[in-house]
Amino acid sequence: MVSSGKINTNGVVSLNSYSVAIGGVIRDVDGNWLCGYLMVLGKDEVFKIEARSMLEGLHLLWDKGYRQVELECHNTKELENLYPSNS
Repeated sequence: MVSSGKINTNGVVSLNSYSVAIGGVIRDVDGNWLCGYLMVLGKDEVFKIEARSMLEGLHLLWDKGYRQVELECHNTKELENLYPSNS
């Protein structure tokens, strides 16, 4: 059986210091917490920050053996870039 997981991600930019933080929460399909992550990065564009947060979460799940992933992100434009519609 293939393990399934869910990632909720976010990226934040501090207006005072211009530093960037990314993070996420990883849960199994029943909503049980598996792990979380937080990283502080240098300055970058908003879309790159969101993409990096998603990528880090996907790497963590893959390393834990999860192959089916539900990804939630508040930045719909980023998700549209990852999964363009065929219409």
